[in-house]
Amino acid sequence: MNTIHDRLMCLTYYMLEKLMELKHGNGKPMVRIYGPTDTKGRGRTIALNIYTANGTVIDHRIVEDMAAKKNISLRTGCVCNPGAGELALGLSKDEIIYCLQNQGRLSQVQGVI
Repeated sequence: MNTIHDRLMCLTYYMLEKLMELKHGNGKPMVRIYGPTDTKGRGRTIALNIYTANGTVIDHRIVEDMAAKKNISLRTGCVCNPGAGELALGLSKDEIIYCLQNQGRLSQVQGVI
């Protein structure tokens, strides 16, 4: 068990390091990581959003689709953590109400705003 723990910690650290290095040609970061950006005080799951060069979040369904085409499995969306997506994207009360009224669920919000 200790070996598995150590291996996962190393993989998590490596992934965090590589994700933080990703930049667009204009120097803007491609990824926003939520939580600690090192292995202290975090689990082995990395919550993040991916952004375009102009700073617009890329819909998680597009990211998941592109990853699947490369045989990469991802867990996407905010279904298991209500409120996380709204907080991460800085949505206003009016935007949340609009999404609930017009989309039926907040995990669809990225395609609306």
